[in-house]
Amino acid sequence: MNVVYDNEVAQMEDLIQHYEKLLEEKEENNLFNELIQTQPKIDDELLKFYQLMNDINVLKLNSLHEIPKKPIIGRPDNVKQ
Repeated sequence: MNVVYDNEVAQMEDLIQHYEKLLEEKEENNLFNELIQTQPKIDDELLKFYQLMNDINVLKLNSLHEIPKKPIIGRPDNVKQ
């Protein structure tokens, strides 16, 4: 009778270990799925950031073209001596 009981206990322990392993795998898969779902959000934020940086660089380059060719400090060219 003890042999049958020991076999049933061993089978139950194996079954419990199997389900614990499945539960761990499910939790890992859930974490991985959450990571995959947040990646597009991260990509969107990075895209917005790089677009903003590009806009700033374009504004900076455009402002360099607006620098006057004549010196600002000093006497103007049209002043008569």
